[in-house]
Amino acid sequence: CWVCLGVFVIRISIYIIFNLVLGQSFMLHQIRKMVGVIIAICRGVAKHGVIERSWQPDRLDLPIAPGLGLVLEEVHYDKYNGKFGNDGMHERLDFVELNDQVSAFRTKFILPTIIKVEKEERSYPLIKILSF
Repeated sequence: CWVCLGVFVIRISIYIIFNLVLGQSFMLHQIRKMVGVIIAICRGVAKHGVIERSWQPDRLDLPIAPGLGLVLEEVHYDKYNGKFGNDGMHERLDFVELNDQVSAFRTKFILPTIIKVEKEERSYPLIKILSF
């Protein structure tokens, strides 16, 4: 499941797009490739058909988005919780009670670091694609 949660202007010419990707497990660089393909399509260097082609068995080299700005927000243990979380012997694995602390940490430390490094290195190509 992939959902765009919105585009936020953090500072002049710096945009952050929040996406939610849910899955049972991921392969090496899978999310970075998914983001990289979206960036390539938005920049006009790849056609929408590349998404359909990526599902075929033939090997396809896909762009990989830089790691800067890609953040694992939360790990979900839905299968575990469904099987063991309510059996009376195991506790559910979720961290809902920490959501406010996690959000404050992200706002105070993670986002400012991403912005600072991006301003210094200009490593994340997403900045340029939003000028349609």
